[in-house]
Amino acid sequence: MKYLIYLSFVIFSSCLVTPKYYLHTEKNLNNFSIKEEDKFVLIKNNFYSVGVDFSNKVDSDFSNIIKNILLNPSFLEFSNEKFIFHLNDEQLDIIRNETKSEYILLIQTILKPSILAQKNFTSITTYEKNKKREYHVILQLIDIEKRKVLYSKESMSRIKISYEYSTSSTTQDEQLLKTYNILYKDFKEELLKMK
Repeated sequence: MKYLIYLSFVIFSSCLVTPKYYLHTEKNLNNFSIKEEDKFVLIKNNFYSVGVDFSNKVDSDFSNIIKNILLNPSFLEFSNEKFIFHLNDEQLDIIRNETKSEYILLIQTILKPSILAQKNFTSITTYEKNKKREYHVILQLIDIEKRKVLYSKESMSRIKISYEYSTSSTTQDEQLLKTYNILYKDFKEELLKMK
């Protein structure tokens, strides 16, 4: 009986595939502190396919640690739907003038493939050989006046199914949430150290 239980555990655990998570640092917060009067704007970029629950969680998390924050701005002059590689001076001026903020929290997602395109890539399914799911969540804190990035990090996760049969894995939503949480926790810890 013990052998049968052990064999069942080995078979099931060999079918369980979990993502690998990474945190890449470009710039840590140094000598930065929030004053009560400082105004922030949270810009969520490339969020069109992540879902309302995830977007609301991001809003809630950042409004819990930064009291004077504007959520969900929209700008007529540029699209927030497509991935922004770099905010140029003109865009920074537009953001400053329209929001009256001193700082931008730019949070971006890159989902490969997008959640909308993953009809057959669920938590328990039959995978094609070498199927991959890769998520990135990028966060930058930008001083608008100085045109300076104060914090820049990227959290990544990858899952790869290198064989072909039914298996169990982390769902897309769970993978995205954990990828985000790694980055958010890091930012929150750094911000609290500066207070």
